[in-house]
Amino acid sequence: MIFSSIVLLLFIISLIGISYYFEQHKGALATKIENILNEKSKGEILFDSISISSLKKFPAIEVTIFNLSINDSLYEKHKINSLFLNEFSASLSVVDIWNETLEIKSITAKRGHVSIFTNEDQYSNAYVFEAKSKKSKTPTNLNIIDHNIDFLMEDIEFSFIEKIKNKKITAHLNNVDFSLDLKKERISKLHLDIFMKEMGLNLKKGTFFNNTRCVGNFKPIINTSEKLLLIPDFSMKIGEQEFDISAFINFKNKKFKFSLSSEKTDFKKSMALLPKNIAHKIAIIHIKNPFKLTADISGKFEHNDNTLVSLNYETVSNEVLYKKDRLNFKGITFKGNTKNRVHEDSSIPENKKNLTHTFKYLNGVYNNIAFKINDLTLTNEFSKPLYLNTNYEAEGEINELNTIINSTDYDFSGGDFKIVGKYNGRIKDVSDIINSSEVTVKSKRLIVKSKHGADQYKIPNLELNIHQNNAEIKEIIVDLDSKDNLIVKGDIVNFGSLFTSNSINQSCYSEINISSNYLNYQSLLKAFGAHDKKSKSKNISKIKQSINTLGSKFNPTLSFNLKQLDFFNFSFNDISIDALYQDQQLFISELNANYKESTTNGKIKINLNPKKNEFGLETLPIDLNLNATGLIENWAEILNYNKFFFTDAHYKLSVDFKNEARNLREFVNNAEINFNVNKGTLLYKPENINLPFNNISIRLKDKKTILNDFELNLRDNETIRLYGEIDNFIDIFDESTTTKNVSSSINISSNNIDFSNFIDVFSTKLKKSNHKNNIKLILKELHSKFKPTLTLNLKKFSYKNIALKDLSTTLFFNDINTLNLKNTHCLYYDKKIAINAKIDMSKDLITPFKTTFNITDFRIEDLLHSFNNFGYHQLDEPTELKGIIDFDADIEGIMNDSDGINYNSIKAKLTYDIKKLDIKNFQPIIDAGKIVFSKKRLDLIKFADINSSLVLKNNVITIPLTNIQSTAFDFFIEGDLAKTSSTDLWISIPLSNFKKRDLTKVPSTKSFNEAGRKIYLEVRSKEEHGLGYKIHLSEKKNKNSSKN
Repeated sequence: MIFSSIVLLLFIISLIGISYYFEQHKGALATKIENILNEKSKGEILFDSISISSLKKFPAIEVTIFNLSINDSLYEKHKINSLFLNEFSASLSVVDIWNETLEIKSITAKRGHVSIFTNEDQYSNAYVFEAKSKKSKTPTNLNIIDHNIDFLMEDIEFSFIEKIKNKKITAHLNNVDFSLDLKKERISKLHLDIFMKEMGLNLKKGTFFNNTRCVGNFKPIINTSEKLLLIPDFSMKIGEQEFDISAFINFKNKKFKFSLSSEKTDFKKSMALLPKNIAHKIAIIHIKNPFKLTADISGKFEHNDNTLVSLNYETVSNEVLYKKDRLNFKGITFKGNTKNRVHEDSSIPENKKNLTHTFKYLNGVYNNIAFKINDLTLTNEFSKPLYLNTNYEAEGEINELNTIINSTDYDFSGGDFKIVGKYNGRIKDVSDIINSSEVTVKSKRLIVKSKHGADQYKIPNLELNIHQNNAEIKEIIVDLDSKDNLIVKGDIVNFGSLFTSNSINQSCYSEINISSNYLNYQSLLKAFGAHDKKSKSKNISKIKQSINTLGSKFNPTLSFNLKQLDFFNFSFNDISIDALYQDQQLFISELNANYKESTTNGKIKINLNPKKNEFGLETLPIDLNLNATGLIENWAEILNYNKFFFTDAHYKLSVDFKNEARNLREFVNNAEINFNVNKGTLLYKPENINLPFNNISIRLKDKKTILNDFELNLRDNETIRLYGEIDNFIDIFDESTTTKNVSSSINISSNNIDFSNFIDVFSTKLKKSNHKNNIKLILKELHSKFKPTLTLNLKKFSYKNIALKDLSTTLFFNDINTLNLKNTHCLYYDKKIAINAKIDMSKDLITPFKTTFNITDFRIEDLLHSFNNFGYHQLDEPTELKGIIDFDADIEGIMNDSDGINYNSIKAKLTYDIKKLDIKNFQPIIDAGKIVFSKKRLDLIKFADINSSLVLKNNVITIPLTNIQSTAFDFFIEGDLAKTSSTDLWISIPLSNFKKRDLTKVPSTKSFNEAGRKIYLEVRSKEEHGLGYKIHLSEKKNKNSSKN
């Protein structure tokens, strides 16, 4: 106890002694501290006062400096303290009081600011924080030991400004607390609580860490011998997020490395740490869920050092929103890296703006479209275009592409698609993307529907390969209608030029093959935009625009192979076409097609320049040359005409067209068409009439159809040749035209026609009583179609006993049932005959007719022979009848279609003038005159001129009073002469006849009254047979003829 008391007493005495010592030397100690500070700093140090406390914290001594400031040499000019602390204190421990040795236990700085700046003149105040290297000139006799020191900084503003480099860092140190063991070269623990106001490494580009609080605890390791600082991983709260941070600094070689990482980086919160300009650019995207981020920063603390910054980021099943277009990517999984280097070799100098982005994988779903990107490397080397190397694929339902493609014209639906690609090249512009791509695009069951109408196209299969700057169309199948389809294959060279206007000498051109098993021409027009049923001009404009758009882009060389093409009403087979698009023109250099047994080849040039005609309508000029050969039967369907058919013949067709055509009518009306047929048969199907022919030659030009030659064959090597013109020929076959404006002018010629042979050609094999006149049917059909005017020229025409030469006439129709013959002329027994006729074709089996004809100087014997004595057997008996007759006749009657003229139907009025009439052995005269005269007188009778007329009706010839004077007798005759029982003639015989006369001399003409007294002979038909004769002495009272 005594020992303990002694020890305690000694401790108290020592304590009192030490305290007394410091109290007695306080002024000297303050002076020494001030001298030490001035010796250590290059700046001017000022303070208001120093407080030294010894007893309160004994055995420690606390030295407090109030209102401490350090100023640079230009302070009076700018009035900015480099350092100002309201309170700066140090806790010192007495180690050897007698040798004035103190140990620094802690340092505290409170309530102040640190301001480091470099102005526009490159002046900087940073030098004030550098320690003086020279030894103190003023000995202090005070030893300070600083092995283990606790540091505390509170409530201090910090600013760092470099105006030339445009840098600025400002912060508020809420609390910085750490323990430094210099002997062991470590800081046992450091607590950091800083409010970062801004960190601007380039103020033009914005500032980082804006108004962000940073709080953390870490244990740095210091190696003073090697001049190393190591900060192992520690957790720091930056703003509202936790980050793991580590650092390494080598002060000897000035190298450093910082790392920052977070397993749950919040995208939105991290945006607040970035400059506004960067945040604004990144703000177009938003990453919904936290993701893993690691940032590694390494380099050297040297001017112009290119610090390496490497960012690693990773996430699983995240969601990314691209705000600009409201694109929402779901299920995003990626693992990537960004660094400011482009070369793997670190020895290669790099620009500070170089960047490389890599993704080991980037997968996700957009709008139900799944995509995968693997092994992506995006290199951004300063002054060079971006360079991308990656593999990618995407697949999904086709309808999901609508929001991506956003077409104003079409909507896509149907099946699914898949895109697989590789990319390796720069991405300066769109053409680079194409040039460096290898892509395979596939789709199934694609449906493309127009947004401007009801048209839609089914594409069952699409496969497209893009290899660098070239594209291969493996197959595109387009179903245009229920049967129509197109199969497109081909190659596109310089594919990238489709997407840029900067390609020099790199125009796109393509070789496209289009094939189809069946294609409809109208469906094809719709595919190129012909939707407007009311406006053909609009359709043509759309077609031209569509073709020009495609043609100018692709500059295609085209080949078509179509098994069947329906063109208007025609079906063509095995079509092959070679075509080239150039300068808004489509050149079809070769066209081959088959129509049934016919073949077609040709060339076509289509002018696609926008051009309107005088009516303001869009035109489509075509320059076309076509040639076709084949069986003539095929044309029955082409012409849509089911009554006339050609058989057993081949044709040749050539077509030249230089104009525009929107339908078949316009095409035919503006084309020059030559059509030739060799030997064959023309079949009139309704009556099964076969008309053999040698040749047909037709030419269509300027809306006129010129029949150059049509030669029909009759029996006995007789031929009929037809030639002429047909106007508006196309109306015959245009079903849309209700009013037909067809008219024609046809010339018919022949060297020799036997009408019997002509009739036989047009006859059907029916019973004679039911024999139709098929000529009439054909003529009516020709009239209904062609409205013809026929000009007939026959060198020789014969019908039974009638033989005509140089027959010419004009035939035309009043209507479908009435045929007229006008201006008919011919030579009959070398005498001229003029004939006009009207033929009624309205009846079956018979053909009524009316005719007028005129003949002069005609031999009577020839006339009787030609008309078979007009059916009067009495005229058959003379052995000889001679004379000359002039007559005008009006005749009407009926022709039986089976066997010719029905003489019983004939009605006629004949005015005649008979000259030089001689009758020899005419039995009726002999029988009548033998009662009075000798036979010798009646055998040969010479007559004076006879001028009279007669009427034929109902087989009865009505004779007006006619004066007959001859060598045998003179008489006056009147009455009816009939073949049967209707003969009733009254013959007045002057009594002067009974005188002897010169039988060789014809007496002079006398009138009825001049002839004197007469006896009368009545000639009547007998009931049983023949004629009966009766003499009368007085004139018959019922005869009212004029007898002047």
